[in-house]
Amino acid sequence: MSTYPIWQELCADFSDDPSLFRAVLAALESPASYLADNEDRLADRGIDSASEVSPWLAFLDWLEANRLMTELDRRAGADDLEWSLSQLVSVRERPVDLSLLSDSGAHFLKLLPVAEEALNEHGLAIVFLGADWDGYPVAVASVDRVPRITELAAELGESITAAGDLPAERELERAAVTARPWWKLW
Repeated sequence: MSTYPIWQELCADFSDDPSLFRAVLAALESPASYLADNEDRLADRGIDSASEVSPWLAFLDWLEANRLMTELDRRAGADDLEWSLSQLVSVRERPVDLSLLSDSGAHFLKLLPVAEEALNEHGLAIVFLGADWDGYPVAVASVDRVPRITELAAELGESITAAGDLPAERELERAAVTARPWWKLW
């Protein structure tokens, strides 16, 4: 079965820009061409072989380049969470008040319920796109679509987790020690 329709639906859940799906298609159909077209950015991540290119990489790379995903350091605090979320285009487009996060000094994972509540008021939810060895790729998506988004990712053999479904912080930190960087999570 072709994964094209699954990728198309997943891409549409994060952006209405068709270039996201085109980037994923490029990585699916010709990893070498995708690598050549994005050589400088990928080289900064240590990716220099077409065998390291995947549609998941293209998906995350595009989201990050277009400020629809950010990466939170695993030691991030409240201010980091507030600033990172406020930089996402989908959050900036709405009057989301994240000020309750600032200056608490708490680890960002402890403040996810507060951030979720502020985003939920505007129809958004936090999703984690896998886990990096020292950070968490984070995006926001429509609250109503999160269950389907997690299903789509699973169908592709990838992981998107709603913030409310994250395991306990200790388990996340343990997993982060052994996980590979997000661009190598395929």
